[in-house]
Amino acid sequence: MDPSFADGLSCPGCGGGRMTRILLALTDGTPVDLTSCHSCGYHVWRAVDGTCELDGLLPVQRSP
Repeated sequence: MDPSFADGLSCPGCGGGRMTRILLALTDGTPVDLTSCHSCGYHVWRAVDGTCELDGLLPVQRSP
């Protein structure tokens, strides 16, 4: 993986720059991303409509 992928991101928790951002789509097509900090462990899920909790994403992922 190209280490410059997360260039420009800084952690809102510790200010560090060792961040990973993963972009993906849920099974229903909803685009989400996970951003996490390698220094302090801060992480956040974001959906189109803003920040969301993992618990809110799980029902979308479950198959009927």
